[in-house]
Amino acid sequence: MNNALFRLAGVAIILFGIFGKNVLETLTVLNEVEVVNLGLSQPSENVSSAVSKVADIVTVDEDRLSIAIFNMVCADRMANWSSFNQQEFNDIYVSAAKNFFGDSMRGKYEMLDEFLVEAIMEVTGEELHSITAVEKQEIINRLNGIAWFLTN
Repeated sequence: MNNALFRLAGVAIILFGIFGKNVLETLTVLNEVEVVNLGLSQPSENVSSAVSKVADIVTVDEDRLSIAIFNMVCADRMANWSSFNQQEFNDIYVSAAKNFFGDSMRGKYEMLDEFLVEAIMEVTGEELHSITAVEKQEIINRLNGIAWFLTN
């Protein structure tokens, strides 16, 4: 009886040696997190301090990616705009967001709209005026910073 157990144990060890890695990989459930690289550089310290809070506000991975892409595309397109003021930027940004997200974000992140308004108003101020080239670049940097923080 003892020899039979030793033989059975030996066969089990040999089989485990041959197939064990595949069996363990099959039984192991990995929580794979997909990393998305949008090709953006890490924002400056000034931009980071202004927009890093977005990573705490938006918590769902799919939403983080969608909002990141939306802001990156807005920044890219904004670079081609010749002149606009704060209200025009706001109108275009909100309209584009409604078209892009539909109702999927409505009421989901209560602090997000306040955060976005604050991030832009810090650059432009409250007085209605044409956005200067410096302000335009800073808004672009902040939109790209938002995208960077949501994907890193």
